[in-house]
Amino acid sequence: SNRWSDIDYEKVPSLANLKYKDAFLNHDSIRRNKYLASVKKGDSKLHMSVATPVDVVSKYVNNSYDIKDLDEMLELAWTNLKNINIKNTLVVADGSGSMCTTVGNGNIEAIDVATALAIYTSEHNSGVYKDKYITFSNTPQFVDLSIGKSLKDKIEISYNYHEVSNTNIEAVFKLILGVAVKYEIPKEDMIDNVLIIS
Repeated sequence: SNRWSDIDYEKVPSLANLKYKDAFLNHDSIRRNKYLASVKKGDSKLHMSVATPVDVVSKYVNNSYDIKDLDEMLELAWTNLKNINIKNTLVVADGSGSMCTTVGNGNIEAIDVATALAIYTSEHNSGVYKDKYITFSNTPQFVDLSIGKSLKDKIEISYNYHEVSNTNIEAVFKLILGVAVKYEIPKEDMIDNVLIIS
């Protein structure tokens, strides 16, 4: 009905915030930008309770790993996702060729789901592996997301590590053990869990 000024943005559900983010800006830019600024300051709430990490990441990614420009709404959506606490867990994300298949009814690929969950879980992790994960590939590597200032940065960092090759679980555990031996990590400081996202 083009009654954009009647929208109460604090009552817009999670997925509608993502789906109609451009329409809100195109038709009601002054009020929408004022609302987003208020969310950024912590004075207003952005509903993201049912949105998942891949719901947000998929809005940033076009086909062929083409990442869109920095989007304040997506950055706010990411920081307002449900908060979880993960303790002393090392995330391993599958970036193999088999992950380049679409899932569900849209354009989302399995590799986008793994990337979104790897970023999300590593951000919410505690201990030495906070903001870090390992690639699940033939030649696994540590990915350090701590240098990323935004979700967009972290997606770009992650996609630079996708080999799109095969997987090697033994190589993953050899990498973990090699780091432990090299840095003489005491047994009590070793990771409690390895979370493989595949």
